[in-house]
Amino acid sequence: MAAYGCNWAGNSQHDGSKGVVIYADNAHLRGPIAMTLGPNGHLFVANGDAVNADPKQPSEIVEFTPQARFVARLSIDPAPDGVFRIAFAQPQHEFVRFAAVDDNTNTVSVWTLPFENAGQ
Repeated sequence: MAAYGCNWAGNSQHDGSKGVVIYADNAHLRGPIAMTLGPNGHLFVANGDAVNADPKQPSEIVEFTPQARFVARLSIDPAPDGVFRIAFAQPQHEFVRFAAVDDNTNTVSVWTLPFENAGQ
């Protein structure tokens, strides 16, 4: 699987042609369906298991640094194809809230995580 870069997509009034591959990783991308930037500047990707599925890591979220280094993974649902969305709230005080939607169970999970850069 590959992720594609697309500068200024929100302001475009025309087709900018095919994007440029900025990252390819069959070991960690398994049918990416949603992406978001975390407050730490890392890219978080929700894998929908449509391509290159791994039964040991179903319905997972993976984290990458801006330099495209894999950081961590989190399986949201033990079943495959748990197509989901992810989002971060704005950091408040020393914490940030992270949410994931699991379509297999029709649930939303929200975590409150420590945020080291809060107040800086």
